[in-house]
Amino acid sequence: MLRSNKGVSLVELMVVLVLMGLVLALGFGIYSQSAGTYNAGSKQSNVQQDVTVFSEFITSNLRSAVSVKVLASEPASYNYEREYIIIRSDAVVHRLQNGNEVNVLGGVNDRIDFGGSGFYPDEDGDGSNTNTLNFDIKGLIGKQSYNIKASVICLNIDSIEATDIREDAPGKVIEFQRVSDETHFSMYMFEKDKNPFLASTAVGKIDSSKALGEISISVPSETDTTGLIATFALSPGAEARVGGKVQKSGVTPNSFSSGQLIYNVVSQNTDIKIYRVTLR
Repeated sequence: MLRSNKGVSLVELMVVLVLMGLVLALGFGIYSQSAGTYNAGSKQSNVQQDVTVFSEFITSNLRSAVSVKVLASEPASYNYEREYIIIRSDAVVHRLQNGNEVNVLGGVNDRIDFGGSGFYPDEDGDGSNTNTLNFDIKGLIGKQSYNIKASVICLNIDSIEATDIREDAPGKVIEFQRVSDETHFSMYMFEKDKNPFLASTAVGKIDSSKALGEISISVPSETDTTGLIATFALSPGAEARVGGKVQKSGVTPNSFSSGQLIYNVVSQNTDIKIYRVTLR
């Protein structure tokens, strides 16, 4: 059988190229659809993760807070003894006591719209606030939307401070103070007015750097030390105890007849630091 030595004709070449183009176009379409499906699934997964992280963040910070206040908008000035959770147009941020801010949800690059989001407390039948805070966070990233709607019970307070804040007019800011673990004396003295047998006020020198805190204070040797009244200041929320008895600054008398007195300083989260007061 004779073979033809003729090459591929131009028509045949064009047909082959067209067929190859169709195959490539079909393959690219399938790839694009698969990639789009993957990206959508990835975004959905990220959204679900955001929902979980934010809910846990709210719960962990507010459940044990000792002060919670809902504000309609950002304050003109911030209280640097408090922290804030703020809903802005493109992000939900956590403002720390030092003024630094951390994005909890969203950010400029995510192009999220948080319209309709807010915080509001539950109310009793008489209209007063309870210690339950509701939060409704609605986010929109392009066509992808999500909604976090939950509540947290603030265990250490009786009611949440909020004025004209309700479900149909929620607040955009939470001001809160977390439970403190600080156990320090910041001031300790015997005031002359509280201890009239002293010639002048005696101010103590405080050393909190070691496990056992030390306070040394000088009083005249002839001082009657059986009922000295100390005036002192402690870490926020902490209390001082002597032999289990809670001490009141400028009120509670104690005997220093041995030349020393032991205080237990208890923080809001029940951490304890022992201080020894020594008369010099």
